[in-house]
Amino acid sequence: GDNADSLDSTTTALGKLLKYPTQLRKQRVNGYQEICEARIRIQESGKEVVNELNRRLAGRIIPKVVINLLEFGWQHQLVLIRLRDDKAEWDRAWQVLTELIDMSELAPSGDGETGDLTLLSDIESQLATLSIDGHQFEGLMKELNEYLRAPKRAERVKLPEGWFMPADQASDGIPPADESLSRRLRVGDWWNLEHDGGPMPMQLI
Repeated sequence: GDNADSLDSTTTALGKLLKYPTQLRKQRVNGYQEICEARIRIQESGKEVVNELNRRLAGRIIPKVVINLLEFGWQHQLVLIRLRDDKAEWDRAWQVLTELIDMSELAPSGDGETGDLTLLSDIESQLATLSIDGHQFEGLMKELNEYLRAPKRAERVKLPEGWFMPADQASDGIPPADESLSRRLRVGDWWNLEHDGGPMPMQLI
């Protein structure tokens, strides 16, 4: 009687004590999984953009201002559009680059051209959505405006094969993923991940 009641009370109390830490741990695991999945999506989109840039532009002689535009933010904008999976926006973003490059090849020679203000406005509105330096932004828009007015006089450069690379490799020098480790990962395995200076066990599910 009394022992059974005491055991039931103890079990109930332990259940309450373990409930919230277990829920918190589950929330942390779910949070880490979402972060990992998002990072993988970003990396995959970045690689797709790089492959497409190299496919379209590698080995070609193109205006230097186009390279500046890509490095300043247009490549990042392409990645964001790819993440949104918006085909119309994706096609338009590539069309902007095509129009800029074609101007230096197809535009009539001579000065005094008025420039394509619609194209310039389109570029400006898209870049304005990114977190970019205001001074550099103004400089790039001025450079683009000058190019649109006289594309034949613009400096052009030849892009070597493999010129573009994913942003994470270009800026941080992060080594490629350990494929041997990925092959050893199995659903249900437990791994210790570092969190707040200490190990945190996480199960691959």
